[in-house]
Amino acid sequence: MKRIVAQCFVVFSFFAVCLIGIWCALTGKRLDVVVYWACAVVLFTVEWVWVHPDPGWGAWMAGTTLAIAAGLLVRRERDLVAQLKEAQV
Repeated sequence: MKRIVAQCFVVFSFFAVCLIGIWCALTGKRLDVVVYWACAVVLFTVEWVWVHPDPGWGAWMAGTTLAIAAGLLVRRERDLVAQLKEAQV
């Protein structure tokens, strides 16, 4: 039972990496986003190569990359909407 709880905690921790990436993309500067993305990819690469060799880590890297890209797109759209509202006034 303790092992199942520990595994659930690890999975939720990796979901947190994706969520923090989205938050960083929505609120941070572009350099912050690039640094966070690079660190997240390095984390998953280290897990994949040295800790637990499993092809699922590639999916985590792709998911984190797509989550951050989605956050950047939402931020861009939010900025465009603000510019359109400003132009209408």
